[in-house]
Amino acid sequence: MQRLRADAIGDKPAIGFVQADDAIALTVFLHKDLLLKRLEQMIDAGASSDALAPEAREKAVAEIGIQLLEVERREAALVWAAKEQGLPCEHRADASPQAILQCRLVTIPAVEQSVGSTPGMSWDLRR
Repeated sequence: MQRLRADAIGDKPAIGFVQADDAIALTVFLHKDLLLKRLEQMIDAGASSDALAPEAREKAVAEIGIQLLEVERREAALVWAAKEQGLPCEHRADASPQAILQCRLVTIPAVEQSVGSTPGMSWDLRR
C-alpha cells in the first residue's frame, strides 16, 4: 500500500488523501526474475570492453596509491619548508599523515606463537 495526496484547485482549494495498492512494488514482486535478468543484460551491454580484470584493477589502484603518496610527500616537504621560512602555510586537512610526518608504514607478517598473546603486551592466562 502507498499513501497518496491529491490537491484540488478551484474556488476553494482542498487536499485529499487516499491509500492505494503500490503498483510498482507489485510488478517488481511478480516479475523479479525477469527484471534481474534485464538489469544484468543492461549492465553487460554498458560494460566497457577495455575494463580491467579485478586483479589488474587492484594492482593499478595500488600503484596509483604509491604515486599519490609520493606527490603528497613532496607537497608536505614544501609546506614544512614554507613554515621554516615563516610563511603562512598549512597542510591540507585530507593530507596523508605518512606524508606529513615523512614516515613509511612497514607491515610485518604475523608470526604464529604458541602463546596466546603478544609478548610484553598482556599475560597468558592459560596454565
